[in-house]
Amino acid sequence: NIRTTENRARPILAAMRLSLFSCYVLKAKNAPEFIEGMKQRGIACRRPVFKPLHRYVHLSGYPMTEKAWKEAVSIPIYPSLTEQEIHFIVDALEVVL
Repeated sequence: NIRTTENRARPILAAMRLSLFSCYVLKAKNAPEFIEGMKQRGIACRRPVFKPLHRYVHLSGYPMTEKAWKEAVSIPIYPSLTEQEIHFIVDALEVVL
């Protein structure tokens, strides 16, 4: 169940810091499949980074960065979401994940 804390990691904030959490990134084993599954349920999810920085400068040898990029997906989160929209997103996450 996605609503329980043992199945998800909570963001860690440094002392005396606040966040608006305008971007909430999840780890999905297959990001394109996850994005499509959420899209089919009417929820737009995106990759948080277009492509890893080392690809822009044509470097190789960053397997962990590649792995993180392949699994990272940003879900909708912003202050104007209603309770109903939040529950809709969470319900879809439970199906797709």
